[in-house]
Amino acid sequence: MSLFSQFQKLETTQLMRRLILLLALIGIVATFAELLLIGHSKSPIQWLPFLMLGSAAASFALVILYPNALTLRILQLVMVIVALSSAIGVYEHFMGNLEFQHEIKPNLAGWSLIWKTLKGGVPLLAPGILFQVGLLGLLFSFRHPDLKTARTKLEPSNLLLSNIQKGN
Repeated sequence: MSLFSQFQKLETTQLMRRLILLLALIGIVATFAELLLIGHSKSPIQWLPFLMLGSAAASFALVILYPNALTLRILQLVMVIVALSSAIGVYEHFMGNLEFQHEIKPNLAGWSLIWKTLKGGVPLLAPGILFQVGLLGLLFSFRHPDLKTARTKLEPSNLLLSNIQKGN
C-alpha cells in the first residue's frame, strides 16, 4: 500500500494533523542543519536555538511514541517556550546589528541608525522560525482527540458516576 493511498484513507482532521507534524519536523531539521552550516555556536546564547529545536523534536517524539493527554500537554508547554524564545533571538540579532553599526559609523543616530540596524547583516527575523515551529506544534495539538478523552474522564459528572459505580 502506497503512502498516498494511506493518506486517502485518513479523515481530514487526521490528515491535516499529520501534515502539520510533517511541516514542523521539516522546519526543525532544516533549521538545525542551517544553524550548523553557518557555525551558529560562537557564544553560549547561540546554542539556545539548538536547545529549543532539540526540545521541540523530543516533545514531538514523545507524542508520536506515547500519544496521550500528558505528552500532548508537555508538547504544548514546550511549544510555547520555543515560540517565545524566538523573541530572544530577534533581540540578539538586533543588538548584534546595532553594535556593528556603532563600530562602522559611530556618529549615526536616530532613524538612520534604526533603519541600518534593521537591514543589518545578521537576519533580524531568522529566529522567527522558532515561533513558526512553536505555532505548528500548538496547531498540531489543538483539539487533539486525546486531550478531549482526558477532559471527558475528569468531568465532575463522570467522576461522580465512577464513585457511585465503585460503591463510594
